[in-house]
Amino acid sequence: MQLKSYLPAATLIFLISCGSNNQSANTSDSSQTKADSTNTMKDSSASASITQQDTKFAVDATNIGMMEIALGNVAQQNAMRKDVKDFGAMMVKDHTGAADDLKKIADAKHITLPSSLSADDQKKVDDMKAKTGNKFDKAYIDMMIDGHKKAADEFQDEIKSGSDADLRAFATKTLDVIHAHLDSAQKCKSMQKS
Repeated sequence: MQLKSYLPAATLIFLISCGSNNQSANTSDSSQTKADSTNTMKDSSASASITQQDTKFAVDATNIGMMEIALGNVAQQNAMRKDVKDFGAMMVKDHTGAADDLKKIADAKHITLPSSLSADDQKKVDDMKAKTGNKFDKAYIDMMIDGHKKAADEFQDEIKSGSDADLRAFATKTLDVIHAHLDSAQKCKSMQKS
């Protein structure tokens, strides 16, 4: 008889606990839905924070990098002096790493980057392929000094005026490398005079 009096209470506790499990499952589902919509909003706001300037910077930086890599490969073949060949190898290594970093950012921000050189840049590379020895060394180093000065200005503009934090951080990190490259190119040029 005592067992019968506990049975309704046990049934009630069971039903309450099952109901609270369903409620926590519903709460969990609604929490997940809120988290998913928050992530979607973050993705949308990440894309929305990209301005035309940011997109232009990412595209220009990609073009600069592809050009440096292509010319660096040519330098390793056509340069006469070891320091110029070494400079070319450094261009390939450093700009390949920077290009990989930028591609990750661009993919996350839904920015479409070029995958090949423009016709004008390809012509410059082809013109450099036709040069060898001292002629190549001089033309290549002059081109690298001029190109790195222009690149430094573009990266500085993104650091000052860009609206995307990830692209500004990339520009800041890469600007240090650009300055190091410019210093190296100027050392190569000073050795040409001696």
